Amino acid sequence: MRLYLSALLTRLIATFALAAPAFAQTAPAVIKNIKTHFGATCNGVANDSQAFIKFNAWARRWQQSNSGLIELDIPSGSVCILTAGHWEFGIKKLLMKGYGATLKGDFFLGAPGMKTGPDFVGKVSSVSAGATSVTLINASDASKFLVGSWALMSGYDLQGLWGVDYGYPPNWEFMEYVQIAGVNGSTITFTAPLKYTYLSTWPTFNRWNGGPAQLNVMPREWDTEVEYQGLHISMPGQIYSNGRNITFTDVTFDDACDIPTQNKMWTYNNVTCSQIIEADKLVESVIINGGTLRGIDFQSSSIDLLQMNGTTVTGFIHGTPKKAVISNSHIADFHPGTLWYGHTDEVSCTNCAIDAFGWYGTLYNINNSLNMSSGIITVPNNTPNGAGDITWAVPGNNVFFAGAQVYEIPFKILGVTQGGGNVLVQTDQIGGWPSTALWYQGTALSIRAHPAPKFTCTNCTGDPAVVDLSQAPAGAPLWTYSKRTYTGTLLPYPHYPPPVTMWGKLVSIKINVTKPYTGILSSLSLQAMDAFTIKQSDNTWYRYTPMIDLKTVGERVIAPAGITGAQPGDSALSLPGPVTLTGDVGPLMGYPNDISNEPSSVWPVVTIEIQTDQGIVATSTGSTPPSPPSPPPPTDTPHRPSRQD
Repeated sequence: MRLYLSALLTRLIATFALAAPAFAQTAPAVIKNIKTHFGATCNGVANDSQAFIKFNAWARRWQQSNSGLIELDIPSGSVCILTAGHWEFGIKKLLMKGYGATLKGDFFLGAPGMKTGPDFVGKVSSVSAGATSVTLINASDASKFLVGSWALMSGYDLQGLWGVDYGYPPNWEFMEYVQIAGVNGSTITFTAPLKYTYLSTWPTFNRWNGGPAQLNVMPREWDTEVEYQGLHISMPGQIYSNGRNITFTDVTFDDACDIPTQNKMWTYNNVTCSQIIEADKLVESVIINGGTLRGIDFQSSSIDLLQMNGTTVTGFIHGTPKKAVISNSHIADFHPGTLWYGHTDEVSCTNCAIDAFGWYGTLYNINNSLNMSSGIITVPNNTPNGAGDITWAVPGNNVFFAGAQVYEIPFKILGVTQGGGNVLVQTDQIGGWPSTALWYQGTALSIRAHPAPKFTCTNCTGDPAVVDLSQAPAGAPLWTYSKRTYTGTLLPYPHYPPPVTMWGKLVSIKINVTKPYTGILSSLSLQAMDAFTIKQSDNTWYRYTPMIDLKTVGERVIAPAGITGAQPGDSALSLPGPVTLTGDVGPLMGYPNDISNEPSSVWPVVTIEIQTDQGIVATSTGSTPPSPPSPPPPTDTPHRPSRQD
């Protein structure tokens, strides 16, 4: 009990330390009341927009000769009706405190978002991670950027369609907010080094989103820090709160929730939200501490980080950004792997209860207009489902050639360029498309981004897959390790245990009968797995069904090079050499081996441990995407939410 209480206290301290309000250590320079100072009625009937507009005008004037935090109080019991949008525009630091108060209506929070088009962009030469400046390709663009202002460095368009101005805000795989320290000719200097490499050779699909490296002007008003404390917020539709640093503390959303969209940091502290949060595109960090949420969709990997601690998610987390770090949380359904655009690099869960676990990952169905030669995939710019939609082809991405729901051949994207009316995707392969012999039952060839090349689960409970992952080596690619013990009601026919997902070249299978069957049957065998594998020698299918004598204890170790520990009653343990596992595997005890009517005391206990090698060296989030080599001249999916705009 003492150890339990100590662990619980440690968890609570960690949760509440992280959940401190953004301005907890900052005394307000001035405090105003929306009713007494600006004439709001906040009676739930009258429109209070003019009072908030008056507050905004006062705050902007005050900031001209003062600095520091402005606190706006909304008295408990108030119901303020708002129809004016962006009434916080231009306020540098604002704390809106309203415990027991409600904001209701149809409005925007925060600041204006970025503007698109040539007047707000400067194309830059290729630049490496760690650089503190960029060089504009057109020196005349320097006048767009002011010392002290914020800009958005971006590159590699994930969502652009060829010749179509589609999607706002733009969706870039690599992006970060930068503050301008100096402007000298065509050189723009930043106050901090860049996290990512940006290449001027990346493809261009349309005018809005760009693709090659560029620096984007951010509105002056975007440079704001706003915290909302203690409020009920009731508004239909998604709520947007652009701004450098936006925080919600002890807030309850009655209808739609605020979503991360154009923020350097977006934070929920002890927030209750009963609707789905669609994580948008231009966010560096999403921080969630405590609270209860219904669900989150991460449709793009443009977001760098999800950090969650002590949160209850009653519905799901579908998809993950580049990196997800989750701790002390209860998630009803967790599916890592970016849903539609880009790829996830790393996921870790610590002390989490996960009731159901699965996977996603950007999917692309190959069509006849594409070809592959010398390891280069050539995608025409202007074909349906063509270059503007190759959301998997991110430099540094780990992907698979796949057919239906099976995963066979991992490979890596080295670089992406454009020329001759095509996008050229350089891979680490040496030839053309994989052999058609691999495509199970005639299914179409597709490409799938790996859901989590680096996955760590520490002390996680719930879904059997999560228990597996808690035993796996830290940072191993998802679906390369499983260790499950089968006993009780899991083995007797017809109650088959849940399957195990395993991808990659088989390293070993360890099958250990730790308690023998002692019932009335003269013999009892377990089909330790029923797996469709690929023989690496000739790329043909091989069905592997080893049979284990459950009346004989001992560990059998099966590897491509040979077998140790085999017992006389075992059969079909040998492999035809190196094989690749391509999907679900698992033990079967079928008819006539029905032992369900026998006492459980005679039932066997067996542990099955499987390890594979996917040939993946995980991408480190924040690392430099590789520069592409110079290419030669161009010569079915799980259910997921719909794509975002």
